[in-house]
Amino acid sequence: EHLLNQLQKDQIAVLEVKEIVEVEEQKVHEDTDMVERYATQAELDLKNVIPVLDEAMADVSQLDKADVAEVRVYQNPPYQ
Repeated sequence: EHLLNQLQKDQIAVLEVKEIVEVEEQKVHEDTDMVERYATQAELDLKNVIPVLDEAMADVSQLDKADVAEVRVYQNPPYQ
C-alpha cells in the first residue's frame, strides 16, 4: 500500500511537470514565431536599404577636396 501511495504521488508530480513543460513549450513556440517574423522584416528592410547605402557610398567616394571646401563655407548647407 505504501508503494501504491508513492506511485500515485509520483504520477501526480509527473502530470504537474508535464503541464508546466507544455505551457513552457507553447511560450517558446510563440517567441520563436515572433523572432522569425522580426528576422524576416529585418531582412526585407536591409534589402531595401543596401542599394541606397551603396549609392550614397559611391557618391561620397566621388567627392574631392574642392567639394568638401565648398560645403564648409556654408553656414546652412542647401538641401536637395
